[in-house]
Amino acid sequence: EIIQAYRDLADVERAFRTMKSVLDLRPFFHRTEDRVRAHVFICVLAYLLEKLMEKALQRAQMPLSAEKALSSLKQMGVAVMKVGQESYGYVSEPTYRQRQVLAALDIPLPSRVLVPQKLG
Repeated sequence: EIIQAYRDLADVERAFRTMKSVLDLRPFFHRTEDRVRAHVFICVLAYLLEKLMEKALQRAQMPLSAEKALSSLKQMGVAVMKVGQESYGYVSEPTYRQRQVLAALDIPLPSRVLVPQKLG
């Protein structure tokens, strides 16, 4: 039981490192009990999300880890173009891999043009 608990902890820590690297989070240094509890909560949540993603990818028969799937999605971008007083966002065309990942996760493709917003 101790060995299994240690392996589970290692999985949670790995999942958190994965999520932090994908989200570009900076290191945290906690000095209060509340912050440590929040950090542990985020670690467990990251682990849960990673496992759910991996199960969805497996169901879709995609041989990808959650880390690779997130890395693929991270390459999607939005370009902003200003026309007069409005700003439009244009989402990059998803690659074949990105479309597969989004479909496996049951996430609809984003609209290519985002709603304009008034500037100023």
